[in-house]
Amino acid sequence: MVIQKRTIRFVLFQTYSLIIIVVLSLVVVPFYIWSSDLLKKKAVESLDNLSQSMQDKLDLEIRRIDSVSLNILYSNLVKDKFLKFTGGSGDTINNNKDLADILVAANGPALPVNQINLYDLGGNMFGSGIDNRRTKVNLPNKLWYEEVLANTKGKYITIPEKDDELSLFLSSKDAYSISLVRLFFDANNTPEGIVEVKQDADKLFTNINDYMKHNYGQKVIVYTDIGDIIYPTNPKAKELIS
Repeated sequence: MVIQKRTIRFVLFQTYSLIIIVVLSLVVVPFYIWSSDLLKKKAVESLDNLSQSMQDKLDLEIRRIDSVSLNILYSNLVKDKFLKFTGGSGDTINNNKDLADILVAANGPALPVNQINLYDLGGNMFGSGIDNRRTKVNLPNKLWYEEVLANTKGKYITIPEKDDELSLFLSSKDAYSISLVRLFFDANNTPEGIVEVKQDADKLFTNINDYMKHNYGQKVIVYTDIGDIIYPTNPKAKELIS
């Protein structure tokens, strides 16, 4: 009799256990699938929002740099003073001082760029910023030279390049800069010079650098429209990207 009672209890236990398992499976499994899908969507949405925020802030920094370039490009006074500098005509000392003052004013008090360089097509350069040299350079040796000559309708933005002058100014061995370069033209729409504005890459990517400091182990990669990596700027860091 005792054995029969235990058997009945065992059968009841199995039956109710099976019912509970089935019910839980019908409830828990769909809930797990739904919640997992929801979490994935939220994670993707969060990453998308973060990416868009970084892109918007980077675009804002680029627009600030571009604004300085355009201020110089559309200034007839800058062109006039610069052509007098390259031609060596008139009161050279006062002309150069006036041009330097105009370039400082064009950059503005917030200093959105570290360096402004004006070149004529013969390589004469007038610098304003961390490097105030008036010198002659070999323009074809510039990495952006061919691209700028081919892009007569707009601007060209370089990938980050190690910048010795900026490194010296910032007391850093590995300072990188990004340049926004464009042609400027005479009244007949003939190219007569080049405007280059340079910015410290770390300053340009301040928002991303701040994110990386507080999110150790995360990766952020910024590409140009042709697939070149412009962030991270350090070549060693780029090699780690797989």
